Amino acid sequence: MTPLAMHVGPCGFYLLLLFAAITDSVTLTRMKEPLCFDELHVGDRWTSPARTITETDIVNFACTTGDFDPLHVDHEFARRSMYRRPIAHGLLGLSFLAGLSSRSPVMCNFAFVGIRDWRFLKPLHVGDTVSVVTVVEELQPQGRRSGRVLWRRQLINQDGVVTQEGVLETLVATRMNTMRDDANGGSIPSPHVSADSDLEATNQLSASKRLR
Repeated sequence: MTPLAMHVGPCGFYLLLLFAAITDSVTLTRMKEPLCFDELHVGDRWTSPARTITETDIVNFACTTGDFDPLHVDHEFARRSMYRRPIAHGLLGLSFLAGLSSRSPVMCNFAFVGIRDWRFLKPLHVGDTVSVVTVVEELQPQGRRSGRVLWRRQLINQDGVVTQEGVLETLVATRMNTMRDDANGGSIPSPHVSADSDLEATNQLSASKRLR
């Protein structure tokens, strides 16, 4: 029996263990809570978990998209190319980046808005292990409900080489909006584009009622 157990007794010791487990569980839950727009700062940085690219990934992507370029699926053709072996589709790498970064960080997203200045810098091969580094580059408030976030994202291989990079833009809910939504017991509502849009929707609703 440990000195702590001897001091508090068996029951007290197990109560302490239970309290520690509950505290760790609460802390882990908070860590997994989605971040909102007003909780971000320019320069915030995250690194995602890694994953290894397989030949199955490449074949499945070719089947899904219809892109059977021999550089991706023909070993003999690729062996005679400048790459010396098959390479993964560039958009497959971008897809990996989107998936890996979706949990690093977890966000209260409304919408994916766009991609800016995307560059494909190095080829990806079977066996490469990639991860994503994400940095908040710019924050653009859009009223009380949401804001636009510009994320600088890099897809990095096992050697620390940046294979792809660029800026992704998303529309993210504010904490006030999610708190209001929790109080209403529903899902996150669609973002309001502008006050004029709200007024137009109200006028259309009034007109439809008059027609009835």
